[in-house]
Amino acid sequence: MLLKTFTVSTIILISTSLISKTYGNLESRNNYHVNVHGNVQWDDSNVNDVIAVLEKEGTEVCRNTVKESPSSIYLTTFIDTKNEIDGLTVTFNYNLRGESKKLKVTVSDKCTYDRSNPQTAIVVGDIKFENIHCNLGNVYLG
Repeated sequence: MLLKTFTVSTIILISTSLISKTYGNLESRNNYHVNVHGNVQWDDSNVNDVIAVLEKEGTEVCRNTVKESPSSIYLTTFIDTKNEIDGLTVTFNYNLRGESKKLKVTVSDKCTYDRSNPQTAIVVGDIKFENIHCNLGNVYLG
């Protein structure tokens, strides 16, 4: 019985020390919540099936279907470091007179880091995600 108690106590102590180190590493990381927004519009009535896709390093992380012109879009993702923002793009996939078209916009040129209002940060457990806002402005298709 004493051996079982000792074994359980040892496992709990080791587990606790490992978990603390993991949380310590997560807390020290810089984490960011990226909000990408803007307006998309087109003048040609032959534009249809418009989809805005947010990609991180070429991998889709968020998409928004655009039904009418003009429309607002809102896309969001999380990144670990500010340097990762350079790998974010928004691709607008659409059809123009039956032909598939793409317009790719680099996100990093249009972003601001929101230090002015720390209350807007998202907290998940012990991890705090600070906000980065990216305004694409007006995007024209066609």
